Amino acid sequence: MKGSSKVNYDSVNASIDELNKAVAAKYKLLAIPRVTRNDATKRKCEEYRAQENKDTKGVRFFVDSDIKAYSNFKMDGVGRSVLTILRHCGRLREIRGGGHTRYVVCI
Repeated sequence: MKGSSKVNYDSVNASIDELNKAVAAKYKLLAIPRVTRNDATKRKCEEYRAQENKDTKGVRFFVDSDIKAYSNFKMDGVGRSVLTILRHCGRLREIRGGGHTRYVVCI
């Protein structure tokens, strides 16, 4: 196939590690008590809370901007293939709406 990308186990595992790093960094930031947050942290947390909707209450999720901010994961052909593989295996779920695509981590 023209333009298809080959994905091997090493690239899938490396991508999973990068996604885990992004999710951990986001929720580590959200775990900081409100009284100890500085202004930049407060704005980030408000932005994260604004991304939540009724479908994402109580679950861990990330969006494309989290991937760009906290990891080296690239949304190229291999990156999109890895997300497709994780969705197929039931480890990731997509929730679309409100201008964001939310990727829910299914544990």
